[in-house]
Amino acid sequence: MNSFLESLHSSKADIRCALVSQGLRPICTYFAKPEYSTALFPLYSITKSISSLAFGFAIAEKDAPLLRSPIISFCKNELPSQYDSRLASLTFHHILCQCSGLKWREMGIAWGHGNPLWEMEQSRDWIAYVLGHEFSTEPGRHFNYSTGASHLLPYLLGKITQANPSQIINERLFAPLGIKEYKWDVDPMGNLAGGKGLALKAQDLLHIGELVLQKGKWGAHQIVDGAWINESTRIHTKGTAFYGDYGYQWWIRPEGVIAALGFGGQALMIDPRSELVAVFLGNLGMQDFSLPMKLFKTLQVGIDETSSLV
Repeated sequence: MNSFLESLHSSKADIRCALVSQGLRPICTYFAKPEYSTALFPLYSITKSISSLAFGFAIAEKDAPLLRSPIISFCKNELPSQYDSRLASLTFHHILCQCSGLKWREMGIAWGHGNPLWEMEQSRDWIAYVLGHEFSTEPGRHFNYSTGASHLLPYLLGKITQANPSQIINERLFAPLGIKEYKWDVDPMGNLAGGKGLALKAQDLLHIGELVLQKGKWGAHQIVDGAWINESTRIHTKGTAFYGDYGYQWWIRPEGVIAALGFGGQALMIDPRSELVAVFLGNLGMQDFSLPMKLFKTLQVGIDETSSLV
C-alpha cells in the first residue's frame, strides 16, 4: 500500500480521486480536493458496463436463449427504410461482446466528420442511425469497438421488458445500492444513452464494483443474477493488446482482472482473486491513460507481498 500511495501522490497526472476496497473494507480514500467527494464524475464508456449489468434484468426475464436471438424483431418500428441485410443476423450476444460487424471505427479517430460516434450524435435519431449503418462484415467475425452498438442496450432492455429502462435501472440497480444522485444523458429521442453519458459519485461507482465482486449480491439481497455476472465477465472475444480481452461490455485484463474504462482515464477495476476493487477518476491525457492500470498493478503486487509474509 505504501508504494501505491507514493506512486499516486508523486504522479503529476490529474487524478482527482482514488478509492480502493479489499473484501469490501475501504483501504484507500483519496480526493485531490474535498469537493470531489460529492462530485458527479462523467464516466464515459464505463456507462457500457453498467448498461450491461442492467441488461441482466432482461436476461432474467426472458432467459439465456435471448442472447442468440436477432435484435431486429425488437426494433421493427425504428428500422430505417433502407438498411444492410446483415442486420438480420445481429444478435444481443454480438452487441454485448462488441463484434456487431458494423463499419465503425471510433478509437483513434479525430472527433468530427468521419467519426461515426460524432456523426451519430449529430443525428436526430441515434437508434435509427445505428440500425441503418453500413456493415463491414457479418456479425460475430471479429471485435470492433462501437459505442453506437452499445447505445442500443437500454433501448432494447425497454423493448424486451415493456418497461421504462430508466425506471428499471433506478429501482432495481441504483436504489438497492443507495445511489440517489446521478445524471444519465438521453439522445434527442429520449432514449437512455447506452454507451456513454452516465455520471456518478466515486463512492457509488465503487459500490458498483463491489456488487460485481459479490456476483450481484448486496447485503442479504441478490440485486443482479450471479449467473449474469459470471457470463458478462468472462472472455467472449479477443480484444486488444492494450486494453485486454472482452466480455459483455467489460474488459477482461490479464490474471482475470475485470475492468470498466472510460475516456480521460476513468477506471473501475476488480480483482476477484484478491478481492480488490478500485476506482480512479480524473482528467488524463492519452499519455497518462494507462496510469490507473499501472496503479492497480502496484496495489496487486503490494497485496501479494503482504500475503506472502503471513
